[in-house]
Amino acid sequence: MLRKSFVDLWMLVFIWFFVHNDVHLIVRKFYIMKAVTISSLRTNMKSYFDEISATEDVLIVPRNNNEDDAVVVISIKEYNALTETAHLMSTEANRKRLENSIESLKVGNTRRFSLEDGKSVEA
Repeated sequence: MLRKSFVDLWMLVFIWFFVHNDVHLIVRKFYIMKAVTISSLRTNMKSYFDEISATEDVLIVPRNNNEDDAVVVISIKEYNALTETAHLMSTEANRKRLENSIESLKVGNTRRFSLEDGKSVEA
């Protein structure tokens, strides 16, 4: 089982990445993006949806031969992660708190917490 502090560390790293990078660049860098025609999507919709749900890939469906006119299909898990991140970053106070937490982590200013009661424990 993962320690709560380890999970929190990775969550902070994940959020830090969103704070310092544009979501558009993250999608292009880390996700496999597949582009299919509307006809192909229509014909193979179930298999595309199954693949997206299983792999968390991104599916692009261009329209009207225009790069800026397209539909993006993502899994509900990815959508929820993006909206949660947007919510966490929606206020200056949240962004500052997360940035301060990341800076504390970088300099080794961390605390351990008990999973049972959530209280700080000595290292």
